[in-house]
Amino acid sequence: MEVSHVSMKVLLFLGIIFSQTSADTHTLQFLYTAVTPGVNFTAVGLVDGDEIVYYDVNIRKMIPTSRKIDAADDPEVWKPQTQLMQSDQENLKQLLLEVMKDFNHTEGVHTLQRRYGCELHDYRTTRGYDQYRYDGEDFLSLDLKTGTWTAAKRQAEIIKEKWESTGDHAKYWKRYLEKECIKQLMKFVDSYLVVYKRPRDGGEVMDRKSVYTYSVLEWIWVIIASVAFLTIFIICVAGFAVWRKRKNDSKSVLTPGSPNSSSKLFLPPEF
Repeated sequence: MEVSHVSMKVLLFLGIIFSQTSADTHTLQFLYTAVTPGVNFTAVGLVDGDEIVYYDVNIRKMIPTSRKIDAADDPEVWKPQTQLMQSDQENLKQLLLEVMKDFNHTEGVHTLQRRYGCELHDYRTTRGYDQYRYDGEDFLSLDLKTGTWTAAKRQAEIIKEKWESTGDHAKYWKRYLEKECIKQLMKFVDSYLVVYKRPRDGGEVMDRKSVYTYSVLEWIWVIIASVAFLTIFIICVAGFAVWRKRKNDSKSVLTPGSPNSSSKLFLPPEF
């Protein structure tokens, strides 16, 4: 049918629109590095892959580094993360010394890196992770599905058993990554704290009004596409009903030789 052919084209077009407007992923992650000798500590925070804040070990405070953050001077934005960072600074230093001991490393330059964060896909699905690397190699990671730690090295088994002896360590970070981290990320996104196009893609920094307008336009497209999809669906259903009715009507037409047909109707005309 011609209607069905047109409908398929429209549905394909709508599929393309939806695939372009719904694919939206945001990430928030923190990177720690502890280095010997002296156990120096550095930490940075990133949103969508761009650095937005770093931890000053001298004043033990989070310092915003990007003008893409609209509320950089608001202490409430960084207060919870600053408290967490202060605790993690000491914990990572002690963990590095402990891991070095397990590897029988008494001197030299050694590093312990930690990467943790969360992802938000299309404002629906989420993903979290917490990973440790020693001297550039995988060491320990958190499995959020089971709430347990996975050891990549024999020496990591010692830390794994220690942390899983009570289960509190994994429970805390599982709750943080699945809830607190996502809340913090949504605060950045929904409050338009990250209001920019990526400079490396040739974009320019956008103001809050521009992002809000862009968001509204996206929703308008979704509404228009939804209405169009519903309209096409109704047309398809109506077209099928008409086609079915015509098919049934054609079957009811009398044919030669049928019991209810009259032979007079099919006699050749008289001259």
